Amino acid sequence: MEVCRIRKLGYPVRRDFNEFSRRYSCCVSDSGCSLEGLLKQLEGLGVLVQGEWAKGSTKIFMRSLQSFQLEQLRESSLTIHARRIQQRVRTFLCIRKYKYFKSLLVSLNTAITTRSLVDLEISLENSQELPHGGRSVLIVKNAKLIVSRLQEENRVFKLLQSAITCRDLNSLLSARREAGGLKPPYEHPSILQEVNCLVVRIEEENKVRSALSSAIHDRNYDSLVAMLAKADDMKFDCVEIKQASTLQIKIEEEMRVLKKLSEAVLCRDLDQLNGAIDG
Repeated sequence: MEVCRIRKLGYPVRRDFNEFSRRYSCCVSDSGCSLEGLLKQLEGLGVLVQGEWAKGSTKIFMRSLQSFQLEQLRESSLTIHARRIQQRVRTFLCIRKYKYFKSLLVSLNTAITTRSLVDLEISLENSQELPHGGRSVLIVKNAKLIVSRLQEENRVFKLLQSAITCRDLNSLLSARREAGGLKPPYEHPSILQEVNCLVVRIEEENKVRSALSSAIHDRNYDSLVAMLAKADDMKFDCVEIKQASTLQIKIEEEMRVLKKLSEAVLCRDLDQLNGAIDG
């Protein structure tokens, strides 16, 4: 106990010069200074108190309280340095995250400009990494609206293509109504023009087919000739045209026979009448 008491009255804490400099250089502003500079700065801070420490030839001697005060200062300094490092790291991470978010918005804006559905879907999927999933960002809202619009346009485009392929008038009219029902209406000049031309063509074909059917039913020669000529101009072919052509030949043959009979009747020539009847 006496040894402990005497030790406390002396300088129980002893640190080599290098160890002291390495341990407590973080407590001063000029951490690269010499040992003498470090001691002066610590004295200037009021941490090193005369009589509580002493400098030996190779070591710094300190009382327990003095050592405790230095350790407290060291912990405070390390906390400050750690906060500064965290601040720099967080600043770096925030800047990098900001640049990444900005690149996401630039990609999204490019996809909006090009109206590429694939790029828009990829950019929107990446935009989920934005704060709150990008729900409050105007460009994200606009991109979602454009994606919905493009999906509707693709659906209508496929309907138009299918209607053109099957050449069904009802399908064509239905697909055209779908295109006009979008707000704003779907505009694709080439395919809409093709649909409109095909609708006009099919309607004309239906009119010709109907007129031919009526002429065949009524055996109207003039109407048959006119509709066949119109069908020929349209380069249109159907069953009714074949039937009408056959009927036209038959009616012309009948008209030729009737003409011969009429001439024979007018001439009152028995041989000519028999020849016309046999012919």
